Amino acid sequence: MGRFRWIAIAALLGLTTATGSATAKCASPPNCEAPAHIVLVGMSHDVPDVRGEFSVTVRDIANNPDAGEDVGIDFETCAPDIRIATVQPWAGLTVECTSQSPTHATRVHAITDANGRAVFRIVGAATNHGGAPGSGFNCAYIFGSNCENVIAFVNIATLDEDGSGGLNPADLSAWLADAFAYPVSYSSRSDLDGSHTITPADFAILLQTSLAAGSTESAPAYCQ
Repeated sequence: MGRFRWIAIAALLGLTTATGSATAKCASPPNCEAPAHIVLVGMSHDVPDVRGEFSVTVRDIANNPDAGEDVGIDFETCAPDIRIATVQPWAGLTVECTSQSPTHATRVHAITDANGRAVFRIVGAATNHGGAPGSGFNCAYIFGSNCENVIAFVNIATLDEDGSGGLNPADLSAWLADAFAYPVSYSSRSDLDGSHTITPADFAILLQTSLAAGSTESAPAYCQ
C-alpha cells in the first residue's frame, strides 16, 4: 500500500500509535489550523523577516491540543525551483536535506507548545533569474510526524527570487518576468498573496517588503 494511502487512512480514522509504553496522539486534520499559503523570506542581521511568520496548531480527534507534536513541512515536489536554507535561524526549526536526485526531499520541522502551536519563519529562495520554470500551486504539504497525517497542502512563494543578495532589484526584475509569462505559465514563487494568480497586488507586496528591509540577506547555503 502506498505511503500517501496510509497517510490518508490515518488522517480519516484519527488513529493513535504505540511505541513501547508510550502512546503518540495523531493530528486530526479537520481540527487543526494551518495556513493555505507560505512566503519564504530572507534575513536582516541574521533575523528572519517577520513577513514570513506563520503558525500551525495541531489538535487530536477529540479536539485537544497536541503538545510536543513534531510538525513538518515537506517541500519535495517544490524542487528544484524552491530552495530551503540548510540552517534556519528561527528558534526551534530543524531541517532535513536530501539533495540526491531525483527526490530532493526537504523538510522543515518544529515542535508544538502546550497549546499545540508551532511557529515558523522559514528562510528560503527560488532559482528564478528571469523566466525560469517555477513550481506549481500547492506544491508543499504540512503534516504531523506522529502518524504522518497530512494537515494541509500549501502554496509556496518567495521574496528572494534568485537566492543571492537578499531582496534587491534583481528579484523585482525576475518577478516581472513571471508576471509577463502569466497566465500562459504560472510560478508559485511569484504568487505572494496566494491567489493562484500573478498580479500587481503581488508586486506591491514585494515592493513593500523591500522598503521594510527585513529580507536584505540571503541564506549562505540551500538544501539543493
